[in-house]
Amino acid sequence: MLTHTEVARRQTITLHGQPVAVVVATTPETAQHAASLVGVSYDAEPPSTDMSVADPAGDGQTYARGDAEGALGSSAVRLEMTYQTARNHHKPIEPAGIVARWDGDRLTVWEKTPWVQGAVSTLAGELGIPPDHIRVFSPFVGGSFGSLGRTWVHSVIAAMAARMVERPVELVVTRRQLYFGVGCRPAYEYGLRLGSDRRGRLTASAHEVRAETSRYETYTEAHTNWEG
Repeated sequence: MLTHTEVARRQTITLHGQPVAVVVATTPETAQHAASLVGVSYDAEPPSTDMSVADPAGDGQTYARGDAEGALGSSAVRLEMTYQTARNHHKPIEPAGIVARWDGDRLTVWEKTPWVQGAVSTLAGELGIPPDHIRVFSPFVGGSFGSLGRTWVHSVIAAMAARMVERPVELVVTRRQLYFGVGCRPAYEYGLRLGSDRRGRLTASAHEVRAETSRYETYTEAHTNWEG
């Protein structure tokens, strides 16, 4: 049986597809129908989707060794290149999903994750319970291609819903939701400047990367790390 309830909530939307409500039901059909009855209104604000516009709140990282600019300026041969990579959605055939069950103040989840320790840490932090109160079972990781290398918001939602209704809850992300509910490889712009002498001996290099990241968390790929 469905009942009509007026619930007013205000929150800031930080990303496309951000969950704002969850429906718990005994069948998928009932849950989908109930979700279709949820009304959401927005106060529109300008989005931030242009990577060419610098975000003053962004956390830039710099590594420097020697005087690259001076070496480039005095190089007999200079080469400047710019490369761009598009956003890549690496989504497996098997969608993300989780079953969450509470036994008192202890949580057990069954989830396809290659990093059970990370799932325990994330759920403990989000739910405010000790890590030793959480068990994560992942007998078959399945495909993830890196998109399920961490615990995403749907897992936290399932655990919160199970605690509220005091029953096990299963939540499976739809194919469409995979494209904004779990991670992807962000778009990048690479600027590479090289300097050398006439014999081809490299004398200077500068590597600058501009990359997409979320507005609530800064993520940086390790490919810009320098060693040696």
